[in-house]
Amino acid sequence: MHDLLHILHRFEFSQHDNISSNIFSTVLTTTSKSTLLNTIIPERYVQVSFNEHSYANMCRSDDILLVYILSTIQNLERRHYIRQTYANRTNHPLLNHTCFVFLVGLQSSGDPVLKQKVKLEREKYNDIVQIQHNESYQNVVFKEVGALKWSFEYHSQIPYLFKTDDDLITDTILLSAIVNLFLYNKSNSDYLNKQLNSFVSSLDKINKQTFFRGSDMGGQPTQRNTGKYGVNELTWNFEVLPQYCSGFGFLMAKFIRDRLYRASLHYLLDNVAWVGDVFVSGFLAGAAAVRCSGWQLDYAQVADGCTEHFKKANMLVCSTPMHSSIDKFCEYGKIWEIILQRHSSSDSKFIQKTNNSISSLLPPHLNCNEAFRL
Repeated sequence: MHDLLHILHRFEFSQHDNISSNIFSTVLTTTSKSTLLNTIIPERYVQVSFNEHSYANMCRSDDILLVYILSTIQNLERRHYIRQTYANRTNHPLLNHTCFVFLVGLQSSGDPVLKQKVKLEREKYNDIVQIQHNESYQNVVFKEVGALKWSFEYHSQIPYLFKTDDDLITDTILLSAIVNLFLYNKSNSDYLNKQLNSFVSSLDKINKQTFFRGSDMGGQPTQRNTGKYGVNELTWNFEVLPQYCSGFGFLMAKFIRDRLYRASLHYLLDNVAWVGDVFVSGFLAGAAAVRCSGWQLDYAQVADGCTEHFKKANMLVCSTPMHSSIDKFCEYGKIWEIILQRHSSSDSKFIQKTNNSISSLLPPHLNCNEAFRL
């Protein structure tokens, strides 16, 4: 019965968007559609709800890019430094129409001090979306789906979305420039034109309405261990995982978001691979009949800092020491300075428009040793 339900909903989903697929061509004749639908129990499917909050005004009606950052509720310091650097629409003109939000879960410890701090943080910055699931590695799946649902329900008009994590740093100026290029068919960034000309040319023939790109992780072996990356045989009985994109970051058009979200409504919990990026950009993408593939931008997972890596013109995302559980918060500031410099030095329009020196465009000093205060 579960298999029949899954096939039925995938068939309906494909027909809804008029995208043909051989997978959905079989007509179910032995069991009526109404009988199948009446057996649906919502708790068996991927369901996400949010903590009560006014979410409607987090983004603006003219935003063109939504960057959602998966965070953990206790990571207040990371969010603080991210807001000072790459997730601040006032830090560069190209970020003016980019909305930034953090996805967090519930604390499992019930610490009243942390609860109060997060409450104050939410009230002050209005950029935290909290799902009603406890923090755990497996529940990252619910954060991923929660981001799709939240954006669909509250800010469905934003044409592009980018997913990343709070232990990474992303060149959001470059991302915003790419989205501007998609929407207006011309680049307003000298950095794109001068440093990434071949990359821009590679985008010419790509359908921007169905865009879904990141760091291609195709050909990864399926792990059968009981660790956090393990996928059991009932979920996936193959030696190689489906094609997916790294959780470091992927850019999608809202059309892709819509398909992924609708597919999640009919995805059985029993069939979930509890690895966030693998599930959303691999398994769920397959159910939605879409695919995340690679592009000519680089991602780096390093332990020695990202300074040298961001000197490469096409570097988009790099891991901070926090990715290795080393709390060096000033890394956000160091790398953001490099990102600002590479855009400022090549973008004469930016310098002329702001009429500021490059040094004045850099963020305030971020002291790693200074005690954090909300």
